[in-house]
Amino acid sequence: MKYLGFFVLLCLFTWHLPGRGYGQFSPGDFATPHEHLKGIKNCTYCHVLGEGERAVDEKCLECHTPIAERVRASKGLHARVDGTCADCHPEHNGRDFALIYWENGKDQFDHARTGFMLEGAHTQLQCDECHAAALLSDSTVLQWETEHADRSQTQTYLGLPTTCLGCHEDYHQKQLGDKCTACHTQEKWVPAEKFDHDIAEFHLSGKHSTVKCIECHKEATLTPGVEPTVRYTGLQHEECSACHEDVHDGQLGSTCSKCHKPDSWQTGSRSQFNHDLTSYPLRGEHRPVDCEKCHQPGQPKKPLAHENCTDCHEDYHDGQFADRKQGNRCEPCHNVDGFVPAKFTTADHRETDFPLTGAHAAQPCIFCHEVDDSGTEQFRWEPLLCTSCHRDEHEGQFAERMQGKDCTVCHRVTAWSELNFTHETTDFPLRGRHRKVECAECHKPENPDDPASPVQYTGVSPQCHDCHEDIHFGQFADGAGNVAECERCHSPTAWTAVKFDHNSMSRFALDGKHRDVPCGDCHPSEESPAGKTFVRYKPLGKSCQDCHTLSNM
Repeated sequence: MKYLGFFVLLCLFTWHLPGRGYGQFSPGDFATPHEHLKGIKNCTYCHVLGEGERAVDEKCLECHTPIAERVRASKGLHARVDGTCADCHPEHNGRDFALIYWENGKDQFDHARTGFMLEGAHTQLQCDECHAAALLSDSTVLQWETEHADRSQTQTYLGLPTTCLGCHEDYHQKQLGDKCTACHTQEKWVPAEKFDHDIAEFHLSGKHSTVKCIECHKEATLTPGVEPTVRYTGLQHEECSACHEDVHDGQLGSTCSKCHKPDSWQTGSRSQFNHDLTSYPLRGEHRPVDCEKCHQPGQPKKPLAHENCTDCHEDYHDGQFADRKQGNRCEPCHNVDGFVPAKFTTADHRETDFPLTGAHAAQPCIFCHEVDDSGTEQFRWEPLLCTSCHRDEHEGQFAERMQGKDCTVCHRVTAWSELNFTHETTDFPLRGRHRKVECAECHKPENPDDPASPVQYTGVSPQCHDCHEDIHFGQFADGAGNVAECERCHSPTAWTAVKFDHNSMSRFALDGKHRDVPCGDCHPSEESPAGKTFVRYKPLGKSCQDCHTLSNM
């Protein structure tokens, strides 16, 4: 401080020396905007004698009031700077110096330090595309720039707005407010990726969701003298006819949604038309039927007969049920939920002329009700007999026995093999061991080599020799060659000759010691010409010497 007075006197003295003082004491020429401060007597405009660089900062802010206001409001880049003004804005570097020192180069400047981060497409812009005089909006900056127009640089970085509409034209002309980021992103303007039509008064659904926006939002002149823009608000949408032509010419009213829905205008695609409002509400399988199947094109209101199913549908049963008390109506067996399966139950079948019992109750309907050659499913038979459905396995053998009766004379409906038949009713009642013999042992196919050959039940001989082999090899045949009746000696209970009486049925009555002799002692076994062994019963001699000799007496 003791040299301060001397320094000032020296400055004043040398200032009057032409061409010498300025060169001795000025650090260099001012930049063009500060050129009016040239001269040693103007140093105190920017410097405070005896103070440091912070005092210079205060001097800067006294002149650059727009920046001072931002610093005081802690707003913008300058409120965040840690240093002095001269760190970024050094002076005395010549007339053409831009007064801005970019530490890492202008292109590497971190814009987030200003409080406005560059994102999306903004990062691709050059600085002067945004920082242009035409875009200044801050009144303080504008006033300052006007007052210092003769000294100001061609570009300022202050006073730009931070809202979209501060820089960009309002394409929507105030229709949608000023919050552009509610619909748009900073990546690109079109399409408006964040926009959701559900927040609008008219929600898009069905076919509306695939229509191009311009189909509904057409260009309109909203502001006189301004280029037309797309209309987004004020569109009429309460009635469909505001956009769509009324093809019914007003015959059905103006509320199209009574019959149609946005999924498709075509009624054949299943419209929203409420058929319940008509005299024939649609139910079941009638719902998905295309309208044109019943209604002729262009005549949706023409009355249609619908009292009976056959007004629209062919009688699939070809009149087989016409004589019922309900007549030929389909409703007793079918409903609109589907033609198949029918709602006709086994309980209903019990009310018919053929109640289902036994194995019949377990059979699918189609097993009996087949489609004939004409394409009609059969439900009635005349006469209603087993043979109407089943083949006569016996091929008429019992026709005379049945005499108009059914197979149930012998068989049960629980199973074909379960029989009501008893052999007692035949010409050959089963007795003794015959009862244990399987039917097939006696009743065989007429032609065993033919699988289709029927089993013979009638005409089977009741004679023993027709089923059993003659183990006596004709010993008891009569003179005419007729086989003897086995029943004379044998019975069905056992094969032994329990009925044979040697005294009355032979020529040699047994008496005395003969009664105790075993049969085989008199009736020896022999071999037949065919090589089979049999017992010899006749002819035998009846004299004593035919059996006894002197050697064995």
